[in-house]
Amino acid sequence: MSTKVKVATAFFVFAFTAWFYCTPYLTVREMKAAIDAKDAAKVASYVNFPAVRESVQASVQAMAERERGKTADALVDLGVAIVGMVVDQLVTPEGLAKVMRGEGSEAINDLARDLGVAAALTKSSWSGADVSMGYEGLGQFVVTMKVKGTMEEPIGFVFSRDGLFSWKLSALRLPM
Repeated sequence: MSTKVKVATAFFVFAFTAWFYCTPYLTVREMKAAIDAKDAAKVASYVNFPAVRESVQASVQAMAERERGKTADALVDLGVAIVGMVVDQLVTPEGLAKVMRGEGSEAINDLARDLGVAAALTKSSWSGADVSMGYEGLGQFVVTMKVKGTMEEPIGFVFSRDGLFSWKLSALRLPM
């Protein structure tokens, strides 16, 4: 093989690897641009709603189990059921659009605020937050957001590969 072919092949491999590595960062940037533009349909295209709904339900269930250990109150089970119904309404393309427009029901808006999702869907929240991003394996990328100057735990937005080059939000890591 000639030197030119070797150099061209090496350059192609390097460029492809760099682009492949940057794909989740590009997805997050495009998703943030859609949030800033209040384009709920575009934001929804980056979300795997069934997977996110399942992760939020699991987090709520874990919180309920912790509360159940502190008290044997039947209201905990009722609260979990109600929150489950609200999560089912919130974690849909329509629910996402309503939260982004501030038009959700009071329960949906309250839950979105409590989970930190509403803040992540507004333009100003990114400037008032410590945001970090990184891989947690070849198929998982996590963005964490924490409000600056607070002791609150960060919220994690977990993206998973959707095919070879695209990524979708697949889970939320909620503060416990």
